[in-house]
Amino acid sequence: MKNGAVILDEWELPIFEKHLKEAGFSYTVGPVITWGPLKDTLTVKVDYESVDDLQPVIEKANKEAALKRAH
Repeated sequence: MKNGAVILDEWELPIFEKHLKEAGFSYTVGPVITWGPLKDTLTVKVDYESVDDLQPVIEKANKEAALKRAH
């Protein structure tokens, strides 16, 4: 098992959780970063076997978040 991390704005978390859960990935959410260039973001650590399986899920979640950001 490998793990990777995604850095998100807090408001994006429900979007990523939805996509990760639907795809069957396990993940943990870290605390909000309160300092430095990543201030007010959080880290989602995802367990995966193949990056080829994870990548489309992350891309789909990113697209949904971008659409919500635009409105």
